[in-house]
Amino acid sequence: MKTDKRFYHLDALRAIIMSFGVVLHAGMFISVPTDTLVSIFSSTFRMKLFFIISGFFSALVFIKRGDYLYYKDRFFKILIPCVVSVVVICMYSNYLMVEMDGYDKGFSYFINNYFSLISSYDEHINWHLHIWFLFVLTLYCFMFFMLYKAADFFASIKYFELVNQLPDKFYGLFFCCFLSALCVFFRVIHFFVFQEVLVGGGFNYMVQAFLYYLPFYVAGIYLFIRKDCFLKLHSYYVSVLFLSAISFYLYLCYRVDLINIIGFKFYEVGRHFISSFFGLYFSIFCLSLTYKYLNKKIHNVKFLVDCSYTVYLFHFPVLISLVFAFPSFFSEGYMAYFLLIALTYLFCCLIDYFVVKKVLLFNFAFNGSFSSRKR
Repeated sequence: MKTDKRFYHLDALRAIIMSFGVVLHAGMFISVPTDTLVSIFSSTFRMKLFFIISGFFSALVFIKRGDYLYYKDRFFKILIPCVVSVVVICMYSNYLMVEMDGYDKGFSYFINNYFSLISSYDEHINWHLHIWFLFVLTLYCFMFFMLYKAADFFASIKYFELVNQLPDKFYGLFFCCFLSALCVFFRVIHFFVFQEVLVGGGFNYMVQAFLYYLPFYVAGIYLFIRKDCFLKLHSYYVSVLFLSAISFYLYLCYRVDLINIIGFKFYEVGRHFISSFFGLYFSIFCLSLTYKYLNKKIHNVKFLVDCSYTVYLFHFPVLISLVFAFPSFFSEGYMAYFLLIALTYLFCCLIDYFVVKKVLLFNFAFNGSFSSRKR
C-alpha cells in the first residue's frame, strides 16, 4: 500500500469517534431518558473502531518512518500526553467529582491521600478516567513489532487467502464473526486468569481493556498489510446496516433475560459476541459512509480532525467544571443536556486554538509537539 496516500475518511472517522466522547460522558452528569441507550450504543462499536483505525495508522507510520522514528513519535504523541493528562486532568476532574459528592477536607488532603480517597468511591471515580485508552494504546505501540509480525503471519496463511476471495458482503460477515470470536476468547482469558486475582479497580479494567481490544488493533495492522481486504470493507450495502440492527436489537432484548435461562457465564459469552458483531458491522457501515462522503480534503472536517485530540483530553474536566459551577441548571432535561455538550465542545475548541496549539509547553504536554503553531 502506498504510504504517501492520505486517508481523509479515516482521519475524519477517528475525530468523530473521539468527539462522541462528549455526548457519552455528558450523560454521566445530566439524567435524560436516552443516556443508557447512548452508552450501550457507544460501547458496542466506538472503541473497537478506534483501535482498528489506530492499528492501521500505526502500521502506516511504522512502514513510512521506520522503527526508530516510529517509537520516538509514539513516545511523544501518546505516552507524554497520557502521563500529563492522568496527573493534571484526571486529578482535577476527580477532585471536582468528590467535591460534588460531599468531600470537604480541602485540596491538600485530597492530594496527599489521592489513591486511597478515590478507591473509596464508585467506579466512575478512578485514577485513569477517560484516559485509559492511551495507556492501552501505548502498550500496543511498544509491542508493535511483535503485533505486526503476528498480523503479517495471518496475512500469509493460505486459509485466509481463500477467505479473501469471498464476495465483499461474505468477507465482511467472516471478518466480523472471526474478530468477535477472538474478543470472546480474550474476554474468557481475562475472566479465568485475571479477574479473580485483580478483583476490581482501575488496574483490572486496564488489563481487561488491553486483552479485549487487542484483536481490533491487530486487525487494523492486518488491513494495512492487505490492501484488498481493506477495500472490501468499504463496499456499501444495505445488509450491513440490517444485520447491525438485528444484532443490536438482540443485544438489547436479551441482555438480562438470558441470565435466568442459560446462566451468567454463558450469557457473558453470548453478550460479548453479539456486542462485538454489531460493533464491527456498524464499523463497516461507518467506513463505507465516510469513504463515500469524507474521503477528500474538507476545511471544516480538517478543523474537527485537528482539534479532536484536545477535545477528548479536555472534555471531561470541562464537563465537570460546568456542572460544578452551575449545578441547578445542569441537572436534568434535554435542553441542559444539549447545551452542556455544545458548551463543552466550544470551550475545548477554544482551549485547542488559544492554548494548546499556541503555547509551546501545552503543545508539548498534550500533543507531543515541540513547536507552537502561530495562527
